[in-house]
Amino acid sequence: MSDADSVSRVDGRPRRNSLLAGWAEHPRAFLIAVAFGILVGVGVIVLLRFLADTGDEPPIRVKNGSLELHLLSNYDVWDHAGSSNNWKVKANRYRSKDDLQLTVASRPGATCTSGFVTAKTDMIITYHDDAANRDFDVTLKSTGKKISVSSPETGSNSADPRVLVYGGAGFIKAIVADSKSMCTFANATQLDHLLILDW
Repeated sequence: MSDADSVSRVDGRPRRNSLLAGWAEHPRAFLIAVAFGILVGVGVIVLLRFLADTGDEPPIRVKNGSLELHLLSNYDVWDHAGSSNNWKVKANRYRSKDDLQLTVASRPGATCTSGFVTAKTDMIITYHDDAANRDFDVTLKSTGKKISVSSPETGSNSADPRVLVYGGAGFIKAIVADSKSMCTFANATQLDHLLILDW
């Protein structure tokens, strides 16, 4: 018997190195191993999502063009709070405090007193609607560690329940925190985005 034959035989039986051969000989054990691997993978994903969840309401990203309030979360959505003009985050989670931490990423031409402000009472975003040639306000505040949004205009989250949209063609004209001007803008190109955080 050659060296190759002695290596390929154990207890007089040919050794099979193929995964398919192992599956053919032990299909039940193979299926149990695959199922166990899938369960471990799902468990790791669930654990990572749990560790990443602070228990607080998600941050909000405000984008220009139409006024869009994006919940930075895969599972939180906007919900009506009483009337169609009032909104809240539909979640059983709370903010760590009622302060709103505002961070603005502005572009040339914008007039800002600061790129970071804490609003203890409320913040107001003034939006200019190009089609109607008029301005309207959207007010955000946190009461009882839950954020709320109100406006004389009707917002919509029909396209994506995580995104609350006001207006169509226009731009964010001003951001005011606790009755003090944070930024003003002359057109849509001067604001990249605004973040509303919960630190």
